[in-house]
Amino acid sequence: MIAADVLVIGAGISGLTIASALHKQGKTILCVEKARGSGGRLSSKRQPVGDDYVQFDLGCTAFTARTPKFKQQVSAWCDAGAITTWVNHNDEHWYVGTPRSSSITRLLANELPVQFSTRVTRLERHHSQWAVYIEGHNSQQCYALVDDVIISAPAPQCYALLPSDHALKSRLGYVTMGAQWVIMLALKDALNINDFCVSPNDVIASISYENSKPNRQQGNDLHVYCLQASVDWSNARMDYSKDKILMELTNAFAEFTQQALYVEQDYCHRWLYAQGNENGYEAAGFLTSTDGIHICGDYLVEDLGMHGVEAAYFSAMALTDYLSLPVLKQKSV
Repeated sequence: MIAADVLVIGAGISGLTIASALHKQGKTILCVEKARGSGGRLSSKRQPVGDDYVQFDLGCTAFTARTPKFKQQVSAWCDAGAITTWVNHNDEHWYVGTPRSSSITRLLANELPVQFSTRVTRLERHHSQWAVYIEGHNSQQCYALVDDVIISAPAPQCYALLPSDHALKSRLGYVTMGAQWVIMLALKDALNINDFCVSPNDVIASISYENSKPNRQQGNDLHVYCLQASVDWSNARMDYSKDKILMELTNAFAEFTQQALYVEQDYCHRWLYAQGNENGYEAAGFLTSTDGIHICGDYLVEDLGMHGVEAAYFSAMALTDYLSLPVLKQKSV
C-alpha cells in the first residue's frame, strides 16, 4: 500500500493540472487513470486503413483561450511544443494539440507518477485518512492511504465513487450531463468546405478537417473529417446502434456539403458524459468537503465565456488556490 498526501483520480486536463500544481508545491501526489493513457476528452484515435492508418481527435476538436490566466498557460504550452494555432474562427484563435490532442496531458503526465489502467472502486475512511481501493484481478485491493482525494471525473462517476453517506452525494445527485456521438469519415476526396465548421445544422455541432491540423499525417492519401453531433440530437439517440448513428450523421453531412462522399473508412464513438448543464454549476468552480474529498471538472464552471479545456483548467486552478490557502477554511456542504 502506498502513502501520499493527495490522490488524484483522472488523468484528463483538470486532474493533471491540479496534480501538477500541487506537486510543484511539494505535495506527494499519486494520480490514477482507468484508461490506458492520459487525455480524457482530449483523446486521439488511430484507425487502421489497409496497411496504414488515419488519425483524428476523438474528443475535443479544438479550444480557445479567453481569460488572461489561461492565455498565459496556452502560451507556455505553445512554447513547449504541445499545442499550436490551427484556425481563426469568429475572430478567435483555436488551438489544437500537436501532433495529437492528448499532447497537452502527455506533457503534464511526464512530470508526475501516473498509474494507468487503474480503476478506483471504493473510498473508505480510515481514521483521519482515506483508504483507496482499486480493481484487482479477482477482488478489490487497498492501493493507497492518503490525506486528500481529488476526483476529476464526470458527475455520475464521482457520485458512484463517494461513500454512501457522504455529504457531496446530495449535491451531485441531481447533476445531469449530456451525451455526444462522434464519427470519423475517411474520404477519397477532399471537400469544398471550411477546415472548421461550428453548428452547420441542428444535427452536427462541429466538423473538423483533420488533415488541416498541423503535423497530422493521414495514410493512403485519405481526407479525414471528424463530426461531433449536437448534444440534443445525441441524447435523443442514446441507445441507437453505431451503424444507425453513422448512417444518420453521414446523411446530415452530405446534406450540408451538397457533395458526393466516397467513404473509405469510418469510426463511431459515444461519449456518455460530454457536456454539463446549469444544474452542475458552482460559483467557486469546484466542490469540496471537510473530510478531504474534493471534485473539479469543466461541468462545475459557470458560463463565464469559458468551455471545454479552459473551463477544466479554471476548475482545477480554482481548487488548487483553495487548497493552498495558508489557513484553510473548508467550504461546508
